[in-house]
Amino acid sequence: MMNRTLPRRSSAQRKKQHTLLPLANRFLILLIICGLFALVLLTFYPEWKKLSQMRHTLQKDREELAHLEKSITHKERELFLLQHDKEYLELIARDRLDLMKPNETIFRFGPSR
Repeated sequence: MMNRTLPRRSSAQRKKQHTLLPLANRFLILLIICGLFALVLLTFYPEWKKLSQMRHTLQKDREELAHLEKSITHKERELFLLQHDKEYLELIARDRLDLMKPNETIFRFGPSR
């Protein structure tokens, strides 16, 4: 039987191998962390986008609600005046029906309704 021996590595090769392994481990850990971050991002991005869209829709709905509430207030005031103020009722009726009192002159500067 022949006794074969493996060639011995020099101390410089061993030192290079010892410094290379921790560097490779760090690189693999960094890749794993980046992969986990990408997984979390891919999982939550659609939900975040949906939340952002819902916030935008909510803001538009609030603006529309404020506009409608203002319109309701205006209509309620007009209804109250029509029901309780005879002069206002007369003014609106004469304006919309183009009626005038005797000896009265009406000047219209804009387009008629």
